[in-house]
Amino acid sequence: MPANRKFLLIAIVGILSGYHVRLAAQTCVDDYFTMTFKGTENFSLSRSILTSKNEIVCSGKIANSQSSLISADGWIAKMTLRGTVLWSKRFKVPGFNYTIFNDIVQGSDDSYFAVGEAADSVGGVTDNNIKGIMMHIDRYGNVVRSASLQISGLRDDETFFKSIQKTSDGDFIIGGYNNIGLFTSGKTDLRGVLLRMDKDGRIKWITSYASPSYNFRFLFRNTILETTDGRVITASPTLKFNSAGDVIVENALHFISLDKNTGGKNWDKIYTYRGLQNSVLVSLSSVSHIAELPGGKLSFNTSFSDSTFYNKPNYNAKSVNIMTSGFGELQKAISYYNKQPGSSTADGIRLNDDGDQMFFMDDGENNLLVKTDKDGKVDEQRSFGKSANSPVPLSFIRTSENTNYLLMNDRQQGNIIHLYKTDANASIECINNEAAIISEDATHSFRQVNSEMSIVPSAPADFAMPSLPVMTSDFLITPSVVCRKPCCVDTTITADTVHLCDALSYKLPNNDVISATNTYYHSYKTIKGCDSVVFYPVVFSKKPAISLGPDDCLEGKSSLELKADTGYLTYNWMNNVTNKPTYLIEKPGTYWVSVSNNCGTSKDSITIFRDCETDFYIPSAFTPNGDNVNDYFQVPKQNRNKLIDLTVYNRFGSIVFRTKDINGRWNGNYKGLPQVTGTYVYFLRMETLSGKRISKKGTVILIR
Repeated sequence: MPANRKFLLIAIVGILSGYHVRLAAQTCVDDYFTMTFKGTENFSLSRSILTSKNEIVCSGKIANSQSSLISADGWIAKMTLRGTVLWSKRFKVPGFNYTIFNDIVQGSDDSYFAVGEAADSVGGVTDNNIKGIMMHIDRYGNVVRSASLQISGLRDDETFFKSIQKTSDGDFIIGGYNNIGLFTSGKTDLRGVLLRMDKDGRIKWITSYASPSYNFRFLFRNTILETTDGRVITASPTLKFNSAGDVIVENALHFISLDKNTGGKNWDKIYTYRGLQNSVLVSLSSVSHIAELPGGKLSFNTSFSDSTFYNKPNYNAKSVNIMTSGFGELQKAISYYNKQPGSSTADGIRLNDDGDQMFFMDDGENNLLVKTDKDGKVDEQRSFGKSANSPVPLSFIRTSENTNYLLMNDRQQGNIIHLYKTDANASIECINNEAAIISEDATHSFRQVNSEMSIVPSAPADFAMPSLPVMTSDFLITPSVVCRKPCCVDTTITADTVHLCDALSYKLPNNDVISATNTYYHSYKTIKGCDSVVFYPVVFSKKPAISLGPDDCLEGKSSLELKADTGYLTYNWMNNVTNKPTYLIEKPGTYWVSVSNNCGTSKDSITIFRDCETDFYIPSAFTPNGDNVNDYFQVPKQNRNKLIDLTVYNRFGSIVFRTKDINGRWNGNYKGLPQVTGTYVYFLRMETLSGKRISKKGTVILIR
């Protein structure tokens, strides 16, 4: 970047900061807001996290509106706590038309690991080519590493990664499912999978588990917890079918605990649930949050319904907090709903070591924040509504300053997501509603049964997940403020684009060293806490290289299409500028093409002959005496054919010279020694412009 431009940007940022300093005396606190983000295509959120630098990173998918198939690309975006979009990217896996990121976590540095799956789909139904994918991206959205994994089994090509959790020692636990059976009577046989991966994508262990009676039917995110004593805890809804496999006879939750270092089983439990009416089977949602309570106890938060219409208002659903011992033994369960049944839990946060928790819930009309103590008793509650389309809760983020951020998908519009920020009292004045959370003892509703779960830990492993190609591009999302108590204005500045030629790296003004074309950023904060962000577009380019290939021939054809390297915006074909890398010719001649970019111009030419097979002349004698006249024996440069090889033999049948290079030539020596005057035999093999192989045998006289 030019020095004067840097000084200008610094001056602007300084002026902005000074402006806000002068406003500091005003009594204004920008302490809550609601925002929407509108995409150019339908997209949805699956998970959001708070980074160590107090930024929000979101993951999910972008629906491909141009396709009639189940088609989507992965989506990851980053924004400030005030909703300024720092970057938003789409990720496409070549060869797959459906990609989604189900979960994301920050690494030990300022980079992120996202997991999900990539699949092929035909006619609205996914086929059997499904891979669990992992992507490591840096703070600017550049791909550091992308990989996939297929878990071996009866159908080792269907693997789903649903969650990822960073361990206390810097590794990662990935949870998901693997399809181990064909689709029969609407029933899919899935086994649970947990694996441990290091920051370089190397697998340390894989543990799988499945039951002949219970099936992990729901492909939801399965939350993972690492306990203080080094155990890995996860939970999933599971179903039991009748013997024919076409009727659900039990709904249940499966809890499992593994050793973090080995993947070995500590314990597992299955708890079934039936509503008050035994004839009504319930629906169980995914376990959205797991927390460790005082004394090593555990809390599992999910939702259940006594109605077969779990996902349709007015559904008879309730959030539930299932509390167990550290070994998974049920101690009590408490259900929650707002005024009338219809509540489901989207996410939760452990607030402190005393066992207090806060849950993000939804009752179909309102978004709810509910705080409970270690015993599940409701201490505080908030309700947010007054929205035309009540958003569907997904993620709950809480900062170290106890500020809450709520992220949601829109219930009706597929190209909108929502971001809410509460004030210090967990309130949003412009959309507050009355909340009347009812809690009930639900312990009697759950019954422990024999899980019959077969758990197969892997032997200690050390292998890298196979790499996976990925293409990235920007995906525009536009923020809009719905309600906000303002006191300052966010400001963004875009610097001049930096164009680099044949450079390996570049140092940004914040001293970050980058090596990929992208738009980078540096974020400041004003005295009032508003955003002041500078964006730095950087383009890495190389001097173009273009090739038309070897000479060619018409051989009776009326025309021939010349082909240049693809990837350039424009091509200059014989002073005709076009965006096509091809050029149609109809007669023999020499043709050329050139391409240009900021780093220069490259040009190549090709000669097209009328006939593909032509005679060629080979010298019958040469005089290697150093007078620069006929000193070498070689195939003349005027030859149009491709040389395969030229071999020269002496009178005893020994090879004295051999070359495969059309520019190769014999100087009359062998092993550095001049050969005697006499007749030598040569054998020449060539390939014509049409690809036909020809050979010629003859003699050449060496004269000294």
